[in-house]
Amino acid sequence: MNDDYEVDEDLEEDVQEEKATRARGFNMDMRHRIEDRLEERRLKRELNDYDFFELEDDEDVLH
Repeated sequence: MNDDYEVDEDLEEDVQEEKATRARGFNMDMRHRIEDRLEERRLKRELNDYDFFELEDDEDVLH
């Protein structure tokens, strides 16, 4: 009977470990998605800044 209890404890530990691993994996996936979105926004802002300084359309540029 004591052996059954130990097996149940081991099984419980395995289940808890697996849940923790899945949670870490999910958190990392979510973090990567958030970081990707932030990087995309940063790059869009940077491109918009360059578009603002288009010199080709300015005819009043001093040489």
